[in-house]
Amino acid sequence: MSPAGPSPAESAPDGPFPAESAPAESAPAEPAPEGGARGPGDRGRPERPVQATGRTGRGQEWLLREAAASDIDRLVELEDLAFGEEAWSREMVAAELGGPDRRYFVVQAGGRVEGYAGLFLGWDVAEVMTIAVAPDWRGRGLGRALMEGILAEAALAGRRRVILEVAEGSEAAVGLYRWLGFEPIGRRRAYYQPSGRDALVMRLDLPG
Repeated sequence: MSPAGPSPAESAPDGPFPAESAPAESAPAEPAPEGGARGPGDRGRPERPVQATGRTGRGQEWLLREAAASDIDRLVELEDLAFGEEAWSREMVAAELGGPDRRYFVVQAGGRVEGYAGLFLGWDVAEVMTIAVAPDWRGRGLGRALMEGILAEAALAGRRRVILEVAEGSEAAVGLYRWLGFEPIGRRRAYYQPSGRDALVMRLDLPG
C-alpha cells in the first residue's frame, strides 16, 4: 500500500488485514494523485497529532497516541502476532516510524500497547499503511479506535480521500471499513506475499 515503503502485512478491525505487500501482479485501482507528483514532506502535516481516550465494550480504558521510537519492540511483537510470515521486519518497522510523510499511532489498553496503525500523507490521497491489534484484544473496539484516529489525522492534514488494501476474505476487516464508509474500487492480484492472496482496494471520501 505504501508508494515507497516496506511491505506491510495484514491487520484488521480487531484482527489482521493486509495493508500491503510487494505485489506479484499489481493492478492499480487508482492513479497517483495530481499526475503522481509527491508533495513536500511536511505538506499539510498537523502541528499537533490526534490523541483520544475511550473505553472498550467491557469497560476497559484505552488511549490513542502517536507512536514513539520507544514503542518499536512492542510493534515488532504485534507484527509477528498479527501477520506471521508476512510481518514486517524490525528494520522495516523502524523505517516506517522514521519515514517522511508517515504518521503512526498506537492504542494502549491494560497497561501496554495492544495495537497500532500507520498513515502515509505524501500524496493528496492519504493511504492506510497498516493496522494491527493483538489477538487477545480483538473484538473490543481497538481497531475501530485506530481507524477513526488515523482518519481524523488525514482530515487534519487536509486530505479528502483515503485508500487502503485489505485481503479478500477478511470479512471482519471489510465489514469495519464499510461501516466507516469505505467502498471497494478495485483489486490487486497476488498482492500479499508469500501467501499470494489478492487485495481488495477500498476508498473513502472524507467530508469537507
